[in-house]
Amino acid sequence: MLPPQGGEIAPWPQHEFEMVGSAPVARRDESVLGPSEPPAGRSEAAGQPRVRLAYLLVQVALRRERAMENMLAPLGLSPTQSRVLLYLSKTTDASMGQVADYIVIDRTSLTRAIDKLVAGGLVIRSEPAHDRRITCLRLTSAGQEICESVLAQFVSHSQELLRHVAEEEIGRTSDVLATMLAQLIDDPAQARRVAELF
Repeated sequence: MLPPQGGEIAPWPQHEFEMVGSAPVARRDESVLGPSEPPAGRSEAAGQPRVRLAYLLVQVALRRERAMENMLAPLGLSPTQSRVLLYLSKTTDASMGQVADYIVIDRTSLTRAIDKLVAGGLVIRSEPAHDRRITCLRLTSAGQEICESVLAQFVSHSQELLRHVAEEEIGRTSDVLATMLAQLIDDPAQARRVAELF
């Protein structure tokens, strides 16, 4: 490119290099290039601790869900089905409404998941004599057996994720999450039941 009329081509910025792995990477010379700009679209709120915590919670949940899909595939289960089994292992004759509330899913999606579990002989669906409008669910012996395998994988994966976290930090984080959960559930008693199920 030609220099502006009456001017000279500015010298190309000189860089120092540092090694990243086996490749040399230029250090940014801010005296020449100016301070680096934050990534496009990043707002001031991104640096706030509460916003960052919420963001990290979403990221952990999404990526853990993907990991669980891979772990559960050999058992022929989806994460949703595994959550149904885990909940039923802690209750007796739970209603569809109770299960839907615990795993936070709409009734249509829950019905599809339950249909597959019933067809696989893992769950029994029944209607109590006193109220035919209610559908109750409970594990079969086969369902209980596979639930133990699911729980073992759940525990193993959780231990792996938290292997570098001190016990006291885990306790404090659990308290924070239980407090957040209570803000999202209108009924305090229900919030305690959900938080204390495991």
